[in-house]
Amino acid sequence: MRALAGSTRIAVAAWSALATLFHVYGALAGPIEPLAMRALHLSFLLPLAFLLWPARPGISPAHRPSVPDLALALLSILAGLHAVLAASRIGASSMGPASPAGAEVLLGAMALLLVVEALRRAVTPILAALVAAGLLLLLARDHLPGILHHHDAQLPEIVGALYLAEGIGLHGPVTGISATLVAIFVALGVASERGGAARFFRNLGTRVAGRQDGGLAKVAVLASALSGTLSGASAARDPAAGSPVIPAMAKLGYEPHFAAGVAVSTSAASQFTPPVMGAGALAIAGISGIPYAQICLAAAIGVLLHMLAIVASVHFEAKRLRLPGIPEAGIPAWREVMRDAPLLLPILLLVLLLSLGSPPQLAAFWALLATFLVSWVHRHPRAILLVLPVAIAVALALARFGAHDAAWPLSIALGAASLLAMLWSRPGTRPLVREAFGVLVDAGLAMVVVALACAGAGILVACLAETGVAIPAPGAMLPQGPGGILLAGALLAAAMLLLGRGLQATAACVVGASLLAPVLVSLGAPVLAAHMLVLWFAVLADLMPPASAASRAAASLAGADPVLTSRVAGRFPLAGLVAGLGCLHALVVPMQGAWLDLLGAVLASAAGLVLAAAALAGHFRGRLAPGWRVAVGTAAMLLLVPLAGIDPWARFACAAAIGAALWLAPLAFAPRRAMP
Repeated sequence: MRALAGSTRIAVAAWSALATLFHVYGALAGPIEPLAMRALHLSFLLPLAFLLWPARPGISPAHRPSVPDLALALLSILAGLHAVLAASRIGASSMGPASPAGAEVLLGAMALLLVVEALRRAVTPILAALVAAGLLLLLARDHLPGILHHHDAQLPEIVGALYLAEGIGLHGPVTGISATLVAIFVALGVASERGGAARFFRNLGTRVAGRQDGGLAKVAVLASALSGTLSGASAARDPAAGSPVIPAMAKLGYEPHFAAGVAVSTSAASQFTPPVMGAGALAIAGISGIPYAQICLAAAIGVLLHMLAIVASVHFEAKRLRLPGIPEAGIPAWREVMRDAPLLLPILLLVLLLSLGSPPQLAAFWALLATFLVSWVHRHPRAILLVLPVAIAVALALARFGAHDAAWPLSIALGAASLLAMLWSRPGTRPLVREAFGVLVDAGLAMVVVALACAGAGILVACLAETGVAIPAPGAMLPQGPGGILLAGALLAAAMLLLGRGLQATAACVVGASLLAPVLVSLGAPVLAAHMLVLWFAVLADLMPPASAASRAAASLAGADPVLTSRVAGRFPLAGLVAGLGCLHALVVPMQGAWLDLLGAVLASAAGLVLAAAALAGHFRGRLAPGWRVAVGTAAMLLLVPLAGIDPWARFACAAAIGAALWLAPLAFAPRRAMP
């Protein structure tokens, strides 16, 4: 990304902040005409890809956009605005969108090519190549042999389907999910990270685990895991993500590749840590129609298992290396920890609104507003004197005109403008305005990659569907019954591992939820289990060895071997694989309301993960001999696989017996003292 300076930097920052404000307004105002909303969404974010990402890193200007970049940005705005104007014409026509002609065809084709180029720059060349291949396949489908052959389609018809249609293509439902649901959650994640709640989690982790062996590493893991409840954005591909974690673990005595592997796995977990989950989970919620609160509840179990596996591995590694905990002087008092507890109020508000059935985007809006207000009042208590009158005025306006939907955005806009004006008028509170502007800018920049990934995935899905390649007919080729569902689930998991290695996780989730999960559902699998299988393996694909992009980025910070780092990071997806196996098991034997069985399965899996961590580290209460290590690893694998016909509580009882035997083994086999 370019490091802009001067007036160009100010202009781009203002545009990014305006983009965030538009999406915040869209979340509050309710449904806007779909095609217009999606076109404006891309009109705001697509130009930023050309202004901030150079065409050829190292050759293109690094501190300013070039003239071609400015031209591409203007063309992307023009193409988007034309789609907005066409939306009113299409909405007024009872016949739907007609085939474009002339300049409209040129604008539509140009918009598709602009998205491909933006994907190449800002997301990944792999997704750009796939989208380009899909477009070529669509254009040449009349000349292809066999099942790839399809009826001839003229360029205006193709452009009309991919550019001006609401149900498919560039401005289809996938882009709609990005515009309405993902964008506001991205803004909430950025505001939460900047609001100071991460300090509370860091102090809480230090207080709880700081005194234990390897306490600093456990604090880093716990703080990162808890912070994932706020951000929802994976930093696994970002080299700066592990900068505070990796040096601290290496300084304590952990091997550099182990520290890098822990940082990679912990940061990846933020994509499926509720309540603010990653864009992939939000896209799945929009595509599948599953309530977002239900996806959060289903993901919580897998997240707990994932973090347990990491903490157990860190613990046994610290025991093996005899690493100390944090000195008592570095442990904060409970009073200091709880001082930042009010910063959690916005997240509690989000959970409450979701549990009450509020639309996710509206719940995220109120949580975003609460994040600003709570953060300001927490750091500057006198700000309550400014916030409270404005809040009362907005509440009175809503009470008087709340029956009219148009009064909501107007009241909030007036209240926010009044609040910012009062804050700016006082020199002591002007930093709050600058901070709010910085959050809006960062949120807009964070939306760019997600919006492009969703737009590219929408085009790709449309191309495959239009050519007939992606019709879920493979379900008819698989055997019916549990065997066919299990086979289809295993094939889906393998496909997601391949997609996730080359694509951004959001794009992989969109493709999997749109094309692959329906195959499972058509065979009779539960909708939630099928889509959770897509989510798990799309996120975990970037952690699997050999060296992935995330492992290489973290290894460069740690000065470690990327292959060794990837091997360490490959341990921790074991918990995610267990969650994926649980989804496969649920495809065949769904546990509908059997909470006791579910609890037993979770406890048995947790015990198996702890035993697997002990076997990998070669240490439990003491050093494990090679024979014990193999036995423990075998027992762990048997516990982690949900075998049919075996009661989950029986698996947990076996795990407890194995743990007791391991705990007593050093005493039973210790050499006896010599008799005097």
